[in-house]
Amino acid sequence: DWRFTCVFIGGCALLNISTFTLLGENTDAACLSRMWTFNVFFVMALAPLFVKIWRVKELVGHPRMRRTSISNQTTALYTLPMILVQCIILLIFTFVDPPVSSAFIENIEGVITQRIVCSTETDAFWITQLLFDGFFVFGGCILAYMTRNINDEFGEAKQLIFAMYNIALVGVIIVLVTQIADLSTNASSILRAIGVFWGTVFSTAAFVVPRILQLQQQSLQGHGRKGSSIRISGLNSAFCNS
Repeated sequence: DWRFTCVFIGGCALLNISTFTLLGENTDAACLSRMWTFNVFFVMALAPLFVKIWRVKELVGHPRMRRTSISNQTTALYTLPMILVQCIILLIFTFVDPPVSSAFIENIEGVITQRIVCSTETDAFWITQLLFDGFFVFGGCILAYMTRNINDEFGEAKQLIFAMYNIALVGVIIVLVTQIADLSTNASSILRAIGVFWGTVFSTAAFVVPRILQLQQQSLQGHGRKGSSIRISGLNSAFCNS
């Protein structure tokens, strides 16, 4: 189970790295690379977490316990359809309606400025991607909620719930702010980078921090047992000598 957590953390790291593509000029190549890197890495990060929750539900989430076996290889294969669907969506819009750099002339109180932004002919890609990601995250939240009462010994139910709900909350806030507020391209890029950092860091911390605390506690307990055994052996030797 820890393998999928590591893949999730690695995907979150790649998702943060993808925000660096927002830097620089808005050329056609840059616009296309931003579309691909962010969306592919987003699915690559969430797919292991999604199947991790699904496997916990299938193994120990039923009212009546039943003998079930789902190997790591089988679970890993279930992540491929999600990534494949995302790649198909990106391929279709890369040829049908790709994002390109477009220049706009603005006249604000006599000040004429030229803006170069990434734009598409229609909003079809944005709507399609919003529905796909929304269904993806919403399904993960439903699965996480269904595993809320599972004992911690059988899985990281609380961590999974926090991670999925945190990602969903941050995603909803970013979408609402970018659509309602009249933000510039730079402000939208900064908000997007902050949202990615916030959602990924706190979600990964939900898995990493409890493990570190658990290891420290086990280490302290190990030292305590070692010290007590030495003292007992010393008492035993004193009794033997007497």
